[in-house]
Amino acid sequence: MFIIIFIKDLLQNHFCFWLSTADNKKQKTRNEKRNIMSLSIKKIKTLTVELDTRPGSLCHVFNAFKEAFVYVQSSWAYEMGPDKAEVIFCVSDANKAEEVLKLMDKTPHLSHAICAEGDDYTGAYAELLNKIAAKNISINATDAQAVGSKFVAVFFADDENLEKMCSLFDL
Repeated sequence: MFIIIFIKDLLQNHFCFWLSTADNKKQKTRNEKRNIMSLSIKKIKTLTVELDTRPGSLCHVFNAFKEAFVYVQSSWAYEMGPDKAEVIFCVSDANKAEEVLKLMDKTPHLSHAICAEGDDYTGAYAELLNKIAAKNISINATDAQAVGSKFVAVFFADDENLEKMCSLFDL
């Protein structure tokens, strides 16, 4: 009886291992078909502006954008010290957003970043970072998100390195 149970367990474990290996091979094949070439990579305009660190400062700006029908595609807000915060906006209409910010007595600074977006897959961010690092390009900041099955990454760099990234990604 012990031998039969042992053989049964051995067969089940072997079968489970075989299923697991097959699933891993399928996932690997799916990931091999996907690469950074399947991502949409583009140079985007960004607006950076300083804000007070008091509650509601960011809300005030978003409300002004809402009233002016400025669509905010993404934003990054962070504190720079006890009395200073900064926010970077990627908007549908940078000129209109700049006007709104100036009406609020803010001094926006126009800049650019690189944005990569598309279907999420294991290693998407690593592939982008590897490609950038291989060309010895320095980035000042980056952010990446995966929501559902979609992936987006943004890369910020000084003008010289931004142009290198544009060249790298044929932008």
